[in-house]
Amino acid sequence: MGSLIFANMFFCDTLFRAITGRKIKNAITISLIISEYQIQFVPYIRESFFWYNGGIYYTFFFSLLLIQISILIKFLDSKKVILWIFGIINALFIAGGNYSTALVSALIAFEFFFFSILAKKDFKPYLIIAVISVIGLLFSALAPGNACRGSNLEGMGAINAIGTSVFYAGTSIIRWTGISQIGFFALLILILFPFFKNLKGLKLKYPILLTSLCFLTFAALSTPAFYAMAIPGAGRQINIYYYAYNYVLIIPSLYIEGFLVSKFGKKIDSFVTRKFIKTVYYFAIILSIGSIIIGVGLNARNLTSVVNYLDLKSGRAQRYDSEYKRFERDIELCKDGICYTSDINEWPETFYRLEITDDSNWINSDMAEYYGIKKIIVDN
Repeated sequence: MGSLIFANMFFCDTLFRAITGRKIKNAITISLIISEYQIQFVPYIRESFFWYNGGIYYTFFFSLLLIQISILIKFLDSKKVILWIFGIINALFIAGGNYSTALVSALIAFEFFFFSILAKKDFKPYLIIAVISVIGLLFSALAPGNACRGSNLEGMGAINAIGTSVFYAGTSIIRWTGISQIGFFALLILILFPFFKNLKGLKLKYPILLTSLCFLTFAALSTPAFYAMAIPGAGRQINIYYYAYNYVLIIPSLYIEGFLVSKFGKKIDSFVTRKFIKTVYYFAIILSIGSIIIGVGLNARNLTSVVNYLDLKSGRAQRYDSEYKRFERDIELCKDGICYTSDINEWPETFYRLEITDDSNWINSDMAEYYGIKKIIVDN
């Protein structure tokens, strides 16, 4: 969770500087609000922050992806070697993680490579990072363990997977965009409007191209899952789609806003000073804040912090702790390396449950290996 919050802060500060050409004082505040949406509205709480696999292999690696994009943006104007070296190391690290962030990391590196050519900037650093990202991804995909696991899955063809992921990305945006999200995006645009209006020499081009690129990159997150399994993936996978979804709406919205201001600045300025700011502007801000409050209120029971609170208040967390300590005592009392125990019945809503069933179950054998015994047998 800490890595996600830090990555959002670093990314928002870098992004707003890139769009506006100067530092925005409330960039960190905006990043914290984005973090709140990502954390509180995460689709699958049990696979997000409270389970090592979901927390590290997916949420943490998505955070590294945000940091990687920030590095690539910064490198457009700053040619510091340390940035390039860290970008290479981070690219290799991401390539060894989940396939979604690994693929998108490589794609974005190539996008910056082509952009640097169009902008007549030094493209070689981006090309090297892009090639390294692809090589790392191939090493991961062709690793014997991953190949063995993949052989048990039935996916779909590459073209079909790409088309399906684009359709899934569109439906996901519709599904996740509620009254609270609309209120936040509208509030963000309204708050930054005066800032854009007072910027001189702001030149942003090709808003449709950037919007399309953001959407297609977002869609690419789910392509590996559809290709390998013909489904969008488990909850922990879908969680990182949701983290990215927030930026898929924010980045194009702010870019289009800046484009419109730079294109029609003088006309907007004359219109805004007379009518817009005095009446519609403040009314729209109040309406946006009200939408956020209503949206949060309607979903209060499903917010991550509320679910945690109810786990503690109801005693579920405490009863789980008591049962797990009983399970560990059974492990300590086992004879001849064989433990007879019963499954844990009480689980917090925030915890990912893996049931201890029969002794042939892989969970039982893995737990037995972890505790240094021969076998765990459920004796209900």
